[in-house]
Amino acid sequence: MINFQQSFSLPKWERWQTLRLIFTVLLAGCLAACSGLKQEQVYRKAPLQEQSIAEQVQYWLQRAAARDEPEASEARLQAANLLIDNRQPQRARRLVQRITSSGDLPPALATEYTLVNARLLYSDRQYEEALFLLDNIDTDEQFKREQEIRISLLRARTLAKLNELIASAEQRIFIAPLLRDPEQQERNHSAIWRTLVQVPVSELETEARAANSRELRGWLTLALLHRFFIDDVARQDEQLKVWLAEWPDHAAAITLPAELAALRESTANLPSNVTLLLPLSGKLGAAGAAIRDGFLAAYYGSGQYAAIQVNVVDSDAAADFSQQYADLASSGTELIIGPLQKDRVQMLSRLEQLPAPTLALNYAEAATVLPFYQFALSAEDEASQIAERAMMDAHRRALIISPDTHWGKRAAAAFNQQWTELGGVTLDQVRFQKAETVSALIKKALHVDISESRARRIEQIVQSQIEFSPRRRKDVDMIFLVARPQDARSLKPILAFHYGGNIPVYATSHIYSGNRQWRKDSDLNGIVFSDMPWILETDQPLKKTLQENLPDESQRYSRMYAFGVDAFRLMSRLGQLENNSGAMLRGATGSLYMSADKRIHRRLDFAQIKLGLPVRIPDTQQMLDDVVKRGP
Repeated sequence: MINFQQSFSLPKWERWQTLRLIFTVLLAGCLAACSGLKQEQVYRKAPLQEQSIAEQVQYWLQRAAARDEPEASEARLQAANLLIDNRQPQRARRLVQRITSSGDLPPALATEYTLVNARLLYSDRQYEEALFLLDNIDTDEQFKREQEIRISLLRARTLAKLNELIASAEQRIFIAPLLRDPEQQERNHSAIWRTLVQVPVSELETEARAANSRELRGWLTLALLHRFFIDDVARQDEQLKVWLAEWPDHAAAITLPAELAALRESTANLPSNVTLLLPLSGKLGAAGAAIRDGFLAAYYGSGQYAAIQVNVVDSDAAADFSQQYADLASSGTELIIGPLQKDRVQMLSRLEQLPAPTLALNYAEAATVLPFYQFALSAEDEASQIAERAMMDAHRRALIISPDTHWGKRAAAAFNQQWTELGGVTLDQVRFQKAETVSALIKKALHVDISESRARRIEQIVQSQIEFSPRRRKDVDMIFLVARPQDARSLKPILAFHYGGNIPVYATSHIYSGNRQWRKDSDLNGIVFSDMPWILETDQPLKKTLQENLPDESQRYSRMYAFGVDAFRLMSRLGQLENNSGAMLRGATGSLYMSADKRIHRRLDFAQIKLGLPVRIPDTQQMLDDVVKRGP
């Protein structure tokens, strides 16, 4: 009997040898077993679907105990699949260990055994090993459509995790004709689009030329026109018409992505007179100027400067902001973008009615006034998404480390709220004033001090020194970190010093300066953090233009420039996002969507620091058709 789980603890080269051995045995079993279980018996749904998961698992375990092979193995695989579905991989693994992988298994059941093992590897984030298993499944004609769908969808998810985005989308395109459930069709269709819009423009161009499949080429060219003409909604609409004429029977033409389906509406409602109301003096003057420059760079780059008049106004130039806003609203402007200051956004939110449509560049506490849109670079949005990401990565018990500041407390609170709602547990929180004073706090939070105290007590009892290595608590499986770059560079080594160097760390964008400094950032190695595409993607023509013309300022205020770029892009797409619940705009600051309260939220990208440099990780939350499940 081969115990599949033994390969987990082996060195990587030995693990690959073990996987190949598994396949040799499985293939022999598939070829030898021509009788036994019928194909229809593989991965059946448990009877009485209204039963709880625990009751369904119990049903299959009792069935396994009462049946001979191969029915007993089939029942254990049914139970294992249910456990994996409900984030209990350890229990599933124990069940799989009881199943022989010899030639006793019929072909369909041998395939199911392999698929369950691939799912377990995926849950352990061993994506290369999972893909190896999936790629070596012998997909012969005996497979049921349902089984082939599950194999292909898991392969698509695994490829996405490995940053093979186009290959992931291609797998979903392949499986689309086999899907019968309308909801599953819609999720898969959306996942193809969400995957491709994350691919860099240069890669889309290269792959579109090389694509052998007409269906894939159609998807790639559609994603390319969406990305390439992102700053010019009118030209994007024109190019979409050309694409539809060339691809009338394409799956994406039959069901257009929501953000493209509403392009005609965006073109018709394009404002001709816009006012930028930003602080260009005072303490926020530099940030306001960067937002202005980002907006104007996108404006001139779009070619729309002849059709749209832009008025730039310093919101700090007038003594009475209320009067300044009223005067601007009555001047004929069709859209006011600003203000940036939170207190002024809050003031506007209290009005019964706004005299002109307004896109505020901050969030009010609450707003019911119309027509009032809000867009902000929110630390709370980042923290909530990190909680979702960590939950998807199978973490459950967190330690929070954040500065004892207003923004640090806000980010920590947002993470903790989302984390708890998703079923996670926060074991402790550390708030620091300065990074150099946090060592004792981290030592206490990791219970290293308790370990040392225990050793001292033993020495007192035996009245002799003992050999002792302090130990940290073992229940922490992830750390949420909020810190500026200089503090984060100190905190990561402190964690390692207190035996927490192997705990996964997730952080907000504040840890990364936006500048590629591998020597300085090598102390951040291993940290997963959220950030905007403007920072993480290298092939951004608009960003290169700003860096060439404003080399120093473009580095220091890079995120504010991106904020201005997206303010311009939103200018023509507010109605598009408002009237289409599934619409999402791939912007410079993230993938943008609008909630019912007219707040524009961002889904950020993720990256991991490797050798001192950020390596982008796809946001699989957007591209997968599964969801974050609640519960431990």
